[in-house]
Amino acid sequence: MSDSPDNFADISILPRSLGLVDEAAEARERRDLIVAKSGARLIGIFADEAASVLEWREPTPLPRAPEAVLGVVSVRGRMLTVLDPRSLLGERRAGEELRPSFLIALRGDEQLALAVDSTERILEIFVDEIEAVQHGAELVRGIIQHGREIIAVLNIEEIFNAALYGAERRRQRS
Repeated sequence: MSDSPDNFADISILPRSLGLVDEAAEARERRDLIVAKSGARLIGIFADEAASVLEWREPTPLPRAPEAVLGVVSVRGRMLTVLDPRSLLGERRAGEELRPSFLIALRGDEQLALAVDSTERILEIFVDEIEAVQHGAELVRGIIQHGREIIAVLNIEEIFNAALYGAERRRQRS
């Protein structure tokens, strides 16, 4: 008998045949979530929405850029616009010094990266466990509680608009 992986194919059905698999849990959508720290807040980005996690590189500032735009960096021949999640979420205080350690390069046409203090871990979550929020509902997909921690799951599709137009929207409402 050979030790090829094909000999173990039938073992994968054993838990199901013994009734040890929760069919309802099996049907729920699972996704990997990159958890990072930005200031005092934990943020989450779905792993399939991130291209890579890189050590910090000082971005080249852009003139007259919105507060959330820290500048641009070159990563593997692509120019990425670096954004500050604290500014996007309205949590950065005026004059507060940023000390990010990592960049999370995002997938997508906008070529964006997020400046984060640390990358904590990757969690596998059930998507239906994300609780909707009212405040920041465009930028924050929702929150998920993991143990004692609350993680704000970002809506990557809205980050570009929030960075460019968020300040103008806030000014118009006041």
